[in-house]
Amino acid sequence: MLYHKRGLTLIEIMVSLVVLSIIFTGGIKALQLTARMQVKSENLAQASQILSDVSEKIINMRNTAFDFIVTGMTFNAANVPALPQLNNATITVTVVPYKDKLGVDIPEIKKVTIQLNWTSHLDGVAMNDAFTTLLSEPPTS
Repeated sequence: MLYHKRGLTLIEIMVSLVVLSIIFTGGIKALQLTARMQVKSENLAQASQILSDVSEKIINMRNTAFDFIVTGMTFNAANVPALPQLNNATITVTVVPYKDKLGVDIPEIKKVTIQLNWTSHLDGVAMNDAFTTLLSEPPTS
């Protein structure tokens, strides 16, 4: 007996729904990952801007107060306005005398490392960025 089948069986519909749900789940995960990466990139851009601002302040201090550029200098929202944009952000400044290739201190040059730590808004992960520069004592006239 010959008959023509029309439409889809229940099994075919269920299989197609499973396949579609797998595809949509993958798409949603990809969108979530993209959003997380965008936020992390924005945070890193803000961190780089903050580090740039702080390093400019320290470099400008070099001309007037070279001897006061020391480890433990504090920077907060009062003198770095962009700081509150990062969650629980802290800045650590470390200053050490520069050493030449033989390990001898050169007191006219300071190695300044500025480290910025913050907590990610998304997942609470600790993040950081750092900047290191060498400062020489300004020439005396």
